[in-house]
Amino acid sequence: MVVDPGVGGRRRPLLVINRQGCFLAPDNGVLSYIYHDLPNSQIYLLTAEKYRLKTYSSTFDGRDLFAPVAAWLSKEIAPSKLGKKITDPVSFPVSDPKPQSDGSLGGRVIYIDRFGNLITNITRKDLEPWISDGKTLVITIKGKTIRGLKLFYSEAAPGELAAVINSDDHLEIFCDQQDARSFIDAAPDEPVIVQ
Repeated sequence: MVVDPGVGGRRRPLLVINRQGCFLAPDNGVLSYIYHDLPNSQIYLLTAEKYRLKTYSSTFDGRDLFAPVAAWLSKEIAPSKLGKKITDPVSFPVSDPKPQSDGSLGGRVIYIDRFGNLITNITRKDLEPWISDGKTLVITIKGKTIRGLKLFYSEAAPGELAAVINSDDHLEIFCDQQDARSFIDAAPDEPVIVQ
């Protein structure tokens, strides 16, 4: 992963290994959700110069460091040869949905995609108690109420505010053929309640 405005600076290059795979990325918080979801990840600081390109540029770690290390990993090199383990990666706080005293679940919008869809921090796993009982979910955001989940986007009527479990298993609020963000004037961190 190369979301890396600090390339060439003081930020550290990392290899993170867990049951989902290997992640190569700068130590700038970009892997915060990985650390949150898989807290037993092994984290290595990439220090072994022998495994980067010989013509190393301080402005292109994606090409000169991360890609060569990925190639070495595909040859099953031991991660310990690439660097030393660390336990203090840069990470930002990740908030989980919280059960409310009335039995509802309180979440929030964590991301708005380029189509204006509102992606929440509520996952399929969080909704499992309702889904497995066959109950109809009632989702509230910005004073608007959504009843139930759609299986896919076009199941909603044009202009209808609706919800779906997206391909990342997150509750997503959308407005068919419109921008949900503009439709309800929503922003990141917007509260979402599920009953």
